[in-house]
Amino acid sequence: MGKKIFDINSIWIALFMFAPQILEFFSISLTPREVSSFYMNMFRENVEYRDKHNVVRHDFMNLLIQLMKKGYVESDGDKNGIDEPSTVSKLTMTEATAQSYVFFAAGFETSSTTATFALYELAQHHDIQDKVREEIDESLTKHGELTYDAINEMTYLHKVINGKCIKR
Repeated sequence: MGKKIFDINSIWIALFMFAPQILEFFSISLTPREVSSFYMNMFRENVEYRDKHNVVRHDFMNLLIQLMKKGYVESDGDKNGIDEPSTVSKLTMTEATAQSYVFFAAGFETSSTTATFALYELAQHHDIQDKVREEIDESLTKHGELTYDAINEMTYLHKVINGKCIKR
């Protein structure tokens, strides 16, 4: 579904660049309807699941949920944080979905490029690959599955992904 975000008709792009009022007048979206529907449903289901199961994580999704419910983001103990409502209204489900969509689209290519580079480097450096595999195996033994929290505990894997272990 990620690739379909960028599968845009060149005529629509030209209209968007040179005559955006035409697209607006005819209510034409650059995003395919299939992608919009998928993303709206996925986002809504994620919010509903987190509400129902009381899931709170330190991630972008949690920030959007706070903005939808309260209209502001709670500080996490930061003395400079603001823990009071602003004059700005709460985000609607559609606005929060749009924010997550932009966040996803902006990171789509960079994430795949980073993953490709990390996998290539792991293939070149078997000692690092062995350490990453060992860390993953330990996490699987401890947690039973690869969850969000389990992956966040893998410090060596994070170093590899960020390119801090591989010296040229």
